[in-house]
Amino acid sequence: MRRARRTTAFTLAAFVAASGQGACDAPLDDAREREIVSVLVEADESLILTRPALVADKYRSMAKDPFSFLRGSFPLFLHDARAGNVAPTSAFHVEAYPRSIGDAHVENFGTLRASDATFAIEPNDFDAADRYPYLWEVRRLGVAIVVAARQSNPTDEDARAAAAAEARSYARTFARAYADTIIAIRDSGERPRLTEAGASTVLEDAFDRSVRDEANRRELVERTIVTDGVRTLKRGGIDEDDPLNVYVDAPEIAWTAFDGTLARYRTTLLDPPPASFFVVKDATREFGAGVASIPRLRFALLVEGPTTSLDDDVILELKELADSPARPVAPPGPSSDSVGERVLDAARICWSRPDAEPLWGNSDLLGLPVQIKGDFDAFKTLRVHRLEEDRGTPEALDGMAHALGVVLASVHAGSESVDEGIVDTIADTIATDPDSFADEQADVCVAYADVVAADHARFVHALSTLGPTLGLEPGPDDALSTDMTALVGHPPSESP
Repeated sequence: MRRARRTTAFTLAAFVAASGQGACDAPLDDAREREIVSVLVEADESLILTRPALVADKYRSMAKDPFSFLRGSFPLFLHDARAGNVAPTSAFHVEAYPRSIGDAHVENFGTLRASDATFAIEPNDFDAADRYPYLWEVRRLGVAIVVAARQSNPTDEDARAAAAAEARSYARTFARAYADTIIAIRDSGERPRLTEAGASTVLEDAFDRSVRDEANRRELVERTIVTDGVRTLKRGGIDEDDPLNVYVDAPEIAWTAFDGTLARYRTTLLDPPPASFFVVKDATREFGAGVASIPRLRFALLVEGPTTSLDDDVILELKELADSPARPVAPPGPSSDSVGERVLDAARICWSRPDAEPLWGNSDLLGLPVQIKGDFDAFKTLRVHRLEEDRGTPEALDGMAHALGVVLASVHAGSESVDEGIVDTIADTIATDPDSFADEQADVCVAYADVVAADHARFVHALSTLGPTLGLEPGPDDALSTDMTALVGHPPSESP
């Protein structure tokens, strides 16, 4: 059900002039602002033309703050990296393309629970996963750490200023931890798995809340209701901090496909539970989750779980996947046979153990590639808004940066199973001067974090000037089919 791209390339003149496009009359005078809009609109073109209200929600979320902008602008980072704008040269460049998450930022990491019930810090979003230049991903995550530090302590300006003042040191700690870990993996052949917080209060908070909410099944308490002995998912808002994040009734066309989708998904699991585990008890269409993925289909499925008891019901997240954004930068040839396999293969390679989340698999829904995973509140993402109080001190941020350096090195080392010698290639390059490697990345990350802050302001201006979809609006020929329109649904920001 992939939509063909328009035969005529989208041009800036179409919206800068704003003639008949529904945007304001003022042009964009800033060249960088035009570049930002061009890159983002090209990346989102098919979604803008077919799901404009959802893209408008995505752009609204990106406009909130620099970190949200960073989360939603991965195509811009790749564009800048290809153009040499994320530091044009490096003494540590080497042709190494590990299978990785690509869009590496702080909030794409968190706790996952493996099949032996142990928690570890792992990457938890593989939408953009593919083969990427190793150094680009190091820099992407280092930039995110700097931006997160500058946005930490949201309720205490003095604490935020104190934490932000040390941002370069966090980037350096991250890069040095990456260097030391990849070299240690080369020497020992063993990948680390972070199952303890160590001295990091950020990780300690994540692990403590994971254990707490595993015990109380918080997702069932907060997102379901039991009436007359029947458990169902709640409807309406599910995140008090985000009015866009809501559950609504799943459309009938989706209900007709869920059983087949789950049956195919079950075959992709390493140790699949019995079919009875996946009997669907209720389903909702979810809007507003994430930032970059807001325009994609997302459903919450309440399934039977291990027994017929109400107490062990399970919520699954079903999310639509898209083509890889790495094609212009990845080595020639596909990394996997399909979109779903690309994402699942990357997860099992990048995790410190392949069963880091036993219910993580893939399938298709009415022809659309989808990922399905356990939606447990015990899985805690490292959230920027929680970087405050004892989690927002310079020491806490430095500890988080160190942990993320260790995890990213382990992620990259996973590619040794499919690309023998890649660890040696990276480690040998960095080992020539790990201190200089750390200094170089710290300088690059701070410089590009400054670009992100400036670009966020430019994006906000462009959005106010050009309108909610940056000046590109669908025409009559862009409408989805009746079935797809029903499947996509109406976000809360749009009246049906």
